[in-house]
Amino acid sequence: MTAVLAAYLLLCWAAGVGLTFVSRMPWQLEGRLAAGLPLGFGAAAMLTWLAAIPAGMSGVTVAAGALATAATLAACLTWTPWRARLLPELAGARDRCRRYEPLPLLLLLALAGLFFVPFYGHAMSRLPDGLYAGYVNIWGDWSTHLSLAGYLSQARHVLPPQNPFFAGTNLTYSFLPDLFSGGLTHMGMSLPGSLSLVSAILSVALVVIFYSFALRLTGSRWAAAAATLLLFLSGGTGFATALGDIHPTGPGLLGWLGGAVNLVAAPPHEYTLDRNVGFQWLNPVLAYLVPQRTTLFGWPLGMIGLAVLWYGWTTRSRREMAIAGVLVGLLPLFHIATYLDLGVIAGGLFLLSLRPLRRGPRPGRGAAGVAPRAAAPSAQPVARAAEPLPHAGPGALAVAPALGAPGVTWRAALLNQYGGWLAFVALAAVLGLPQAWLIVPKAAIAHSFPRLEVGWLAVTDQYHLFWPWFWIMNTALLIPLALIAFAFGGGKPRLRRFLAPAWLLFAIANVVVLAPWDWDNTKYFIWWAIPMCVMAGVALVRIGRRGVAWTALAAVMLLVCTASAALDLDRAAQARLNQPGLRFLDNDELATASWAETTPAEAVYLTGWQHNHPILTMSRHVEVMGYPGWLWSWGINYCQRQADVVAMYGGGAGTPGLLKRYGVSYVVIGPEERGREVTCYAGLDGPAANAAYFAANYPVAYRSPAGEYLVYRVG
Repeated sequence: MTAVLAAYLLLCWAAGVGLTFVSRMPWQLEGRLAAGLPLGFGAAAMLTWLAAIPAGMSGVTVAAGALATAATLAACLTWTPWRARLLPELAGARDRCRRYEPLPLLLLLALAGLFFVPFYGHAMSRLPDGLYAGYVNIWGDWSTHLSLAGYLSQARHVLPPQNPFFAGTNLTYSFLPDLFSGGLTHMGMSLPGSLSLVSAILSVALVVIFYSFALRLTGSRWAAAAATLLLFLSGGTGFATALGDIHPTGPGLLGWLGGAVNLVAAPPHEYTLDRNVGFQWLNPVLAYLVPQRTTLFGWPLGMIGLAVLWYGWTTRSRREMAIAGVLVGLLPLFHIATYLDLGVIAGGLFLLSLRPLRRGPRPGRGAAGVAPRAAAPSAQPVARAAEPLPHAGPGALAVAPALGAPGVTWRAALLNQYGGWLAFVALAAVLGLPQAWLIVPKAAIAHSFPRLEVGWLAVTDQYHLFWPWFWIMNTALLIPLALIAFAFGGGKPRLRRFLAPAWLLFAIANVVVLAPWDWDNTKYFIWWAIPMCVMAGVALVRIGRRGVAWTALAAVMLLVCTASAALDLDRAAQARLNQPGLRFLDNDELATASWAETTPAEAVYLTGWQHNHPILTMSRHVEVMGYPGWLWSWGINYCQRQADVVAMYGGGAGTPGLLKRYGVSYVVIGPEERGREVTCYAGLDGPAANAAYFAANYPVAYRSPAGEYLVYRVG
């Protein structure tokens, strides 16, 4: 890590910590420091993107973004009372340490560090014969993020960026997380290194942020710790099948225990995902944090926004509700699913908060409708000033003047009673909807989704499961524990009301498929699961406090909820179990990608469509058409273009015209292009390149060292 890179990341962190002081919501020191990471990285990404709109992405643009981030830090230091809050927080942290209160968080951090640091350390490894992925979902999904980060690091147009997988069209994806990683390459980081570094930092920070979020809502350290384990080790009952995977090493109990130790040392497969029998809830760390890097920004920013909303809602602070609206409104370019999910939760909470406008006494009548005694002639009717709410911070709304009080109109009463919600909705919509419109695939909405699918994946061609049992299989005791907390007084009444709207997401996603691939509904289930983990943590602590036997029961219930995911994370962390079959690119492919990096940034490449094609993943350029799986999952109808790609490679009479129409600069012919069959939904095979045609008509621009790849210059 270079000094420049370290200084830049520290600047972003400091700016993020400074931004936490904009809200008057109180923090514990560790939560504030952790929140500064996604806030600072997110602010730097947004400011860099804004700087790149007129000039394009470059090292100069990244430097301009850094200056803007430094200006943000200076503004926070100048205009927020950070000293008055930070000093008591430092003293409070010292006092908590003396009482061992941070112990649950320290245990969580130790577990997070033991997993995330080595895991991301071998996420992408350069071995003698090529570049290897450390886990199957990295091999599968990081091709997307390598391509996006590389392309965005030098993109000339970013409002919105071009889709590097589908030349000539806009990118329909939340791109700021990859733009931030792409910016790090201007400071000496490799593309794989930039993804791994940011992922490791934000994954560990997310553990602290969620713990702090749960602690703020529940007021219990152990409930927050249990909730954190339930979320990060979320999984179903697949661990029960592990008993059949134990192969005793000898006779008797010792032999069985030896087999169990071998299973833990090398789990043979995943236990939270088996689509053949109905296990669909892949552990969230492996399903989202690792492969889909937008969640590394979207989840923590969403949790911070929800925490500020909680504070504003409970203190009736219009100012804090407005800040929560800003945080939610800035989400779409980081993670649009979180923006939509929080919109549903906030909408449900607003409906639960609706009350008739407070009516005051009619003029000339007392509170009971009785005429008051005559006042002295000199007395004037003066509306009493509203008093602040108990425990409300500065900026909290006073008690709303009642409708019918002297001088109070319907408009004033409405503003006083619902002004906070109006501010939240206005800012979340004004800031968020234009961003959403920028990246949502317009045509896809009409032909791909949404569609009805009652029961989600409880019934498929492979299995037919009773819907409640399907969810027990996939989430173990999470739903029963959450229901216990809601039904029997777990947490404060306003906490139950605040988190209850998350059930709307559960209901909607169990009836309507909100993406082309029905499994992607997990993006909406997860923001149901996050509040449910909080409530389940409360239930476990309440159960455990009833006595020693109940404590043991609570521990067993926690183990049941987390055992499957623990096995999966154990397996994912072991590079020796993953790398042998996960070569991402061989040396010849890496050399081809390295050469392509030297070609003009605006060059367009015609290639095959394998997901880890070297040009797509590592060259920082645009392809005519990339991997169909990504295009389909984004709702893009690619079959006509796929037919055109096959026609171009066929070398027929129409090839020159098609090459010109798509603005092709270089044609790549490698193992993929020479004939591996990949089909689209129309049943088209290809690309089966006519190598003789290109050799006869176009000059060779590059030949790879081992001869696997030939690149022809066209434009």
